[in-house]
Amino acid sequence: MREEHADEVRRYLLTKGAFEQNPKPAEAWRINLSDATMVYWSKGTLYSYESISNDPVVAEAWAYIDSLVGPPVWRQSGPML
Repeated sequence: MREEHADEVRRYLLTKGAFEQNPKPAEAWRINLSDATMVYWSKGTLYSYESISNDPVVAEAWAYIDSLVGPPVWRQSGPML
């Protein structure tokens, strides 16, 4: 994901009530939205840990991200956006 898209996604998530956590090494940022955690890695990958609550705000966020960068690429360990 291009850095400008990552910045836009970060701002969007924060406007939807998300909160930031301290990023771990190799992470640019880490944000919690409802019960989903989204991590933007320093190398440009956005990863979203799956939401189990089916909170509509998470589904809306995923749809917004898809509209910016296209649908996720699924890897064996989960979605890579």
